[in-house]
Amino acid sequence: MFENLYVKRYIGSKKDTMHMIELTSQDDVQNFVKENNIAVIFKAGGCRQTREALRKITPFFKKHPGIPAGKIDVVQHRDASAEATNLSGKKHESPQILLFRDGQCVYDANHWRIEGISLIDAIESFPGE
Repeated sequence: MFENLYVKRYIGSKKDTMHMIELTSQDDVQNFVKENNIAVIFKAGGCRQTREALRKITPFFKKHPGIPAGKIDVVQHRDASAEATNLSGKKHESPQILLFRDGQCVYDANHWRIEGISLIDAIESFPGE
């Protein structure tokens, strides 16, 4: 499984059951998207919008722990962020959520438009999972 090969570390505290795989390189991003038929990437900065977006999507990932979630720190890992932008074909934003299905970006949201309910709607609108 992907986690055994490419996990750098988990993001989150012991009391928080949501885990995101930290994606730190172009290879991490490519492999994460390639190895998972559904993959969510959260591009995070250090701003208040990032913290608010994370607060909004945490309940979604707690309810759906089987959906692979990766996090890119866009300040520390610019090459990983650039690769996610390249693979998605979407303009770089931070914070930003990218939902990939079978290697194709099928949904994105950024800044204050990031909502857990929107992820549910996007995933359910594409059959097969």
